[in-house]
Amino acid sequence: MSLPIIKMTPTTTMAETPNGEIDDGAIVAVSTRLGQRVTREEMIAAVMRVYAVVEAALGDDAAVLLPEAIRLVELRARVPWYQREMLRFLARRDATTVDAVLARELEDVACAHSEELAEAVAGFATALAWPEGGSGTTSSRTG
Repeated sequence: MSLPIIKMTPTTTMAETPNGEIDDGAIVAVSTRLGQRVTREEMIAAVMRVYAVVEAALGDDAAVLLPEAIRLVELRARVPWYQREMLRFLARRDATTVDAVLARELEDVACAHSEELAEAVAGFATALAWPEGGSGTTSSRTG
């Protein structure tokens, strides 16, 4: 499955690229014959870095406005010490949270296995398609 790319025009402002993230390399833009492009994966990763703030700001409206498949849930995992320290280091280096680092890495996994996961996981395709094609608040997601 090939994901679309998002066009960056010469008039795209710094406000449209979160904190100048393209200029500092946090968002990878590729030059094409049509101009600068950013992959959908990169844009999703940028959004996920501020997603918790957005969802919190929506409050109770998040349940109505956002598909259940993309709403935040708590995840607890037992990992080797070095992986925990790796996540902490990357979060400090990028001036973000462990949650944001892990979400970005999991988004890479989601994109790499998107076809298989779309068939196997209820709501997965909706989450990947949102906001263009994903809507609704129903889900058969379990624990």
